[in-house]
Amino acid sequence: MTPAWPTRPTPPDLPVTEAHVWAASLEIGANVLAECESLLSAEERSRALALRNADLRRKYVVSHGALRILLGQYVGDRPQNLMFATAPGGKPQLCKRHDNPENESIRFNLAHSGELALVAVARGLEVGIDCERLREVNEFERLAERYFHPAETKELLAAPPAVRLLNFLRCWTAKEAVLKACGTGIGEALPLLHIPLAECFAGWVDLSDLPGPVSGSHCWVTRLSPAPDYVAAVAVLGVPMPVHCFTFPMMALAGT
Repeated sequence: MTPAWPTRPTPPDLPVTEAHVWAASLEIGANVLAECESLLSAEERSRALALRNADLRRKYVVSHGALRILLGQYVGDRPQNLMFATAPGGKPQLCKRHDNPENESIRFNLAHSGELALVAVARGLEVGIDCERLREVNEFERLAERYFHPAETKELLAAPPAVRLLNFLRCWTAKEAVLKACGTGIGEALPLLHIPLAECFAGWVDLSDLPGPVSGSHCWVTRLSPAPDYVAAVAVLGVPMPVHCFTFPMMALAGT
């Protein structure tokens, strides 16, 4: 699996007016896997060991290793030194010790599917990311009727059968990205969001119907195409924001 975005070993400057999304392939060799594992905290290694499936362990270790490397570059610290906290809704965040007094603090989110991990990063604004590998989903039309907004379901079922599954996954990833940006569990919130199914959608999503405290009434959502046979979306709370996408060269770690 080869991500579609340009490769960069280090991030460019991140102003408060844009978001960055990084793709990382999880198809790596033993040397890279060992390097990623060496960067994890004791708690993260314990979580990885608790996964009984070796494939799931590999994906957890590599995706969290990539996250630490990228965040370390953004905040100017060694990946293994990063410390994380948990927001009230359960969303991971960097500890305050990593805040730069001269800049807005870094916000991030991680997603992975198949052999692809995505890391979204913004400065001072909450961000959410989700991705899905194109695959068969049993009874996806029934799932749409249960979890999608009525307008989304109507649009999905009106599309030609050949593109319905693709549209379902596009809609699902966008909803997940929004709820991850909000720090809200899925619960009953999925049908309360209405997101157009257009392939290149970038625009506002109304959050006013979501239950509980939500920071802001709207969320800016951008659909992404990170790699062949993958769909993704990124969501940022607060303001319209251009998204710049890159690929992190995981195999370069083999020489470290």
